[in-house]
Amino acid sequence: RDEKTGYPISIDDYPNTSIADPAGSDQPLPEPVGTSPYSPGNWSSHQPSIGYLPYLVTGDYYYLEEAQFWSAYNLIWPSNVGWDGNPGRNHADGLWYTESLRGQAWAYRSLAQVAYATPDDHPTKSYWLDKMETNLARDHELYVHPGGAHKNRLGAMFMAEGNEQYRFYDYFMSWVVQYIVDLGFKQAIPFRDYKLKFPIGLMGAKSDEYCFQSAPRYAWKTGPGGTYEFYPTFRAVYENTVPDRARTECGTDAMASLMGLRLNEMDGEQNSTTYWFAQLQPALAAAYDSGLAGGKEAWKRAHLSGIHPDYKDMPIWAVIPHSLERPDSSTQGNQQVLSETH
Repeated sequence: RDEKTGYPISIDDYPNTSIADPAGSDQPLPEPVGTSPYSPGNWSSHQPSIGYLPYLVTGDYYYLEEAQFWSAYNLIWPSNVGWDGNPGRNHADGLWYTESLRGQAWAYRSLAQVAYATPDDHPTKSYWLDKMETNLARDHELYVHPGGAHKNRLGAMFMAEGNEQYRFYDYFMSWVVQYIVDLGFKQAIPFRDYKLKFPIGLMGAKSDEYCFQSAPRYAWKTGPGGTYEFYPTFRAVYENTVPDRARTECGTDAMASLMGLRLNEMDGEQNSTTYWFAQLQPALAAAYDSGLAGGKEAWKRAHLSGIHPDYKDMPIWAVIPHSLERPDSSTQGNQQVLSETH
């Protein structure tokens, strides 16, 4: 809390301060007058949504402020010292695109929630909206605008680990971009349309596509190396990621035998509530809700095997499309264990 304002720390007030790395901060934060339990932490890569839903349910200002504190932390955490030609956080802009992709996803989610839920007459409302606008504009420049530095045909994003080890973090960003649009940030639609190419592309079935059965995994080879060069097609991604499967027809008994799974079953322990398939599920729900070509088919292919996690005791990834038609009683079966938590 900034003792000068009574509100969470603002990078508008402290544009040169970062708590990520002393080398990335030109100015230290002022020392509090009293004692403080504060510790720098580890940014947002494993950060849950805190405060938002309780605030919507109760209207208790405590919960709104808690959510605001987490977004304030996410904005002041990244370093101002950039690398590889990028500006880092760029002071008061609050950019975070060079950080962990899953960290970006959860920071985006938290900021969108705060920007949406903070009352219009609250003194910090414009601050949260401005940081959303700045980050969305930057991602539009990087991924949507012709000639964007990281734009590619796959809908993949910058990942510091390199495109030869493009990781499952993409699942989270793929869900978040649709969530941002759902909260009313329509300026995010072009970025959403770009980003959701990735989960949709992983759920192909034809001989010139990526086979959906190999979609859930830790990492894919989306390019030959570095962070800028990507393969031109999902088929190339497939052949370089799981070359032993490339000559077998997707969705057949032969593929099931090769993979040691049931017909149409997918990698990533399709009945696990926490493993790769479960973490892919929100991205597929987002693809369905987006209305983009292939989005609904991608969701449907994930259920062809009839195998699905039973989320009733572990609903973390139990996200389904909010536009999904409810099945009638004649179609009840394995798919009915899907939680209706959105």
